[in-house]
Amino acid sequence: MKYLSILIFLLIVPGYFACKGQSGFVVLDVNEKIFPLIVVPASSTIEESKGAQFLQASFEKVAGFKIQIVKENTLTASQKLKSIVYVGKTNASVLLPPTTLNENTYIIQQSKNAIYISGGGEKGLPYAIAFFAENFIGVEKLDERPFIYTKTTRIEMPSGYKELREPAFEFCQAYFPASNKEEYRNWHGLQHIEEWWGCWGHNLGNFLKGNGVNLPTTAYAEFNGIRKKEQFCFTSTALYDGIKKALQMQLNEGNKLKYWSIAPNDNAIICQCTNCKKVNTEGSASEGVVLLLNKLAQDFPQLNFTTLAYATTIKPPKFIKLKPNTAVVLSTIDFQKGIPLEKQKQFDTFDELVNSWKSTCVNIMIWDYPIQYTNYMDIFPNLNSLQQDFQYFKRKGIKGIFEQGSGYDYCIFQEWKNYAIGKLAWNPDQDLMLQRTNFFTLFYGSAGQSIENFYQQCETNLAERNKPLEIYGNVQLSEKAYLDIHQLNSILEKLHTILANETVKDPFVFYNIHKLTTCLDLLRIQLERNQSIGEEGYAQASDEFNWYIKPESFERIAQVKKGLTANEIFIINEVGDSINTILNEYESFLKTAPTKNLIWHQNPTYNTPFDDSYPANGKQTLTDGAYGTTEYSFNWLLFNNRPMDVLLQSNALQGKHQLRVNFLHDPRHYIFLPKTIRIFDESGKTMAEQKVTEGITDLPKIYTFTFPLMLNSGYFRIIANYGNSLPEWKSHPTKKPSIACDEINIQ
Repeated sequence: MKYLSILIFLLIVPGYFACKGQSGFVVLDVNEKIFPLIVVPASSTIEESKGAQFLQASFEKVAGFKIQIVKENTLTASQKLKSIVYVGKTNASVLLPPTTLNENTYIIQQSKNAIYISGGGEKGLPYAIAFFAENFIGVEKLDERPFIYTKTTRIEMPSGYKELREPAFEFCQAYFPASNKEEYRNWHGLQHIEEWWGCWGHNLGNFLKGNGVNLPTTAYAEFNGIRKKEQFCFTSTALYDGIKKALQMQLNEGNKLKYWSIAPNDNAIICQCTNCKKVNTEGSASEGVVLLLNKLAQDFPQLNFTTLAYATTIKPPKFIKLKPNTAVVLSTIDFQKGIPLEKQKQFDTFDELVNSWKSTCVNIMIWDYPIQYTNYMDIFPNLNSLQQDFQYFKRKGIKGIFEQGSGYDYCIFQEWKNYAIGKLAWNPDQDLMLQRTNFFTLFYGSAGQSIENFYQQCETNLAERNKPLEIYGNVQLSEKAYLDIHQLNSILEKLHTILANETVKDPFVFYNIHKLTTCLDLLRIQLERNQSIGEEGYAQASDEFNWYIKPESFERIAQVKKGLTANEIFIINEVGDSINTILNEYESFLKTAPTKNLIWHQNPTYNTPFDDSYPANGKQTLTDGAYGTTEYSFNWLLFNNRPMDVLLQSNALQGKHQLRVNFLHDPRHYIFLPKTIRIFDESGKTMAEQKVTEGITDLPKIYTFTFPLMLNSGYFRIIANYGNSLPEWKSHPTKKPSIACDEINIQ
């Protein structure tokens, strides 16, 4: 029950108020035999009946007494004198202002001996019931599992209490597993993109295919004289006709969804056909897309059409206004996460984007990113900055927000993030820390305070270091931004102690602690791999050239595998990589990992610079003993559109040795194996050379190349070269090929 919290809100949060009275209104008191009636209209709607039944069940579960539900037209004179909870559009409630409520808006008010709960539109009343039950009866919905009921013998609310609430945004979704459940969404006043959009995001191709529309070649983008099926030609009559046909099929089948996304596929291709060149400005596809959008909006006035302000359509068209039944969904992907937009150097750029789109289209929505998509176990403590962004969005008149979480897969702290975003969707100015304490206490029981303290430390570290979070990052970047391995070790020690001592008796709480501990243990394994050789790594040095693998590393992997199975956690990132597969690969790596390197911690000389967007461990990356994974951003040095040209020299390298060097093949991210690898001595003579045959596959794979060497001076130079052009099967209008290397080993 949040009665005390509500009293605090009444004092400090705008929009919450109550008439000053000497005492609260007693809704229910078991000891004093005060039990209310629940009254519904004579002709109740489904929502009114369900709401009344839910309140009845809630009262019974928290207080042990079944409250009677009565039709308003059957109330007796004596019953009218009792405490009453009016649900829905009763005659009694419509006499109180306001007499009409906007869509999804609701009002809860106390007057004389009654409480009145009413809502506007289809969802207003369910939202009102949820708010009343959560804040006054003592019912919580923390995730997709059943409700939590706090036992009590007395329920009251401030006398004269009146709360008129409407969401800050017409649409808001936190795209996490819990929000895929209607019961959860109704409780937190959230929406679901698949209940609003018949086609959303970059799914235009899937929408057409799903409706049996086969487009001719002319519907696709022309690039360098060739039609590319990877992108559409938005000035194409064939594309327009195909979309119109698919829409009409949906309408004929009874589809009542009103929003339809018409947006380019997620790549940088812009059609170069004569018509597109006429309408589009340089480097933008916005004009062609908006013209098509307006045409559809005119032909289907009963529908709403949206497009994305993203990549090739990030900027609005200069001379075209969008129809009233259209909307633009503006992506924040190019702007920092974890730092409020208004505190970023690029804020003026973003604010200008919002303003320029608003001058073109009256309805602006936001597509935002609250997690790390390369690692669902990254804590990504961004809620402080997210709250400030929500406040900014509300001031700018933004209509909707889509927070793209982990979809249907599990993500660490997703329960709290989903819960918090639901609160911010209705009131961006509320006390989020108060909500967090309430959530962590209920969700983690006696461990709640320790877990909350750890989460708060992560947020504090992020604010103090003032480094952005990376949505396509890794633990190396997270360590720099907020993650402290000693703080992580400390909370893990506490949680393992709690679980081992079986001090948690509540199965709900035990499961939550165990699940979080498993996720944090997995994060600890990732940090261990990143630390490689050292106190917190998987290996310990024995001398200046040698190290050994720690036995506890294998034990930790086995423990996490059991925890993942027990908690049904399977996926690590947005591309669907299996956590068990990654752990198995890591276990195999530990069994075969090199434990010696004669150039360990030597400082290479780089004749060509590496890409500082992915700095790994900087200049020592190639000799630090840490090895990369098939995730290109983890511990790889990238050389973009240039050869890798590195030289090393050490007195320990006299005589016959073996050189091993690793390269990553990952065409999905335009990373390719070098076509040639050459090893030179100090005089420039080639000591070894290997030509590499390229494979046509997008699957990432690590390749190790071995060269026997006879070193006279301890000097050698490696030049690995791919060239400057992408292969034909992986062409791209702007991308250039990269080479990725993680380690050079000499034995």
